[in-house]
Amino acid sequence: MSLTICTDVSKIGSGVSNRLDKAAARIAREMQEISRLFVLFHGSRARGLIHFADALGVTERRARSLYEGTAGRIDAAEHAVALVARNELRRTRAHKLRAELEELENSPHAETAARARPGAVLAGQ
Repeated sequence: MSLTICTDVSKIGSGVSNRLDKAAARIAREMQEISRLFVLFHGSRARGLIHFADALGVTERRARSLYEGTAGRIDAAEHAVALVARNELRRTRAHKLRAELEELENSPHAETAARARPGAVLAGQ
């Protein structure tokens, strides 16, 4: 077994640079995904970006540039806070969906729907 030491600095630099470029692109896509979750959850782009900006502690303009993928540099702290905000949004969304499901299950029409036969006309049968 032989040990190969790379002495070509340009090769070392390009390998590191490529890995950093890939990591930066992944983080930028992840930030866009998180901002899109906020927009989807809040029902409109404007409201979603306002809540996204509040969650990250950045300006609405910065939130918009993260959403559009034109942010340039993304601070590691911004990324960490965005990950926490995404998890909180998911918990909130899950709680909301559980509450809606519980409301549907407790509605007076739930029992009727459960007894309905597939293909039956509800009004006459």
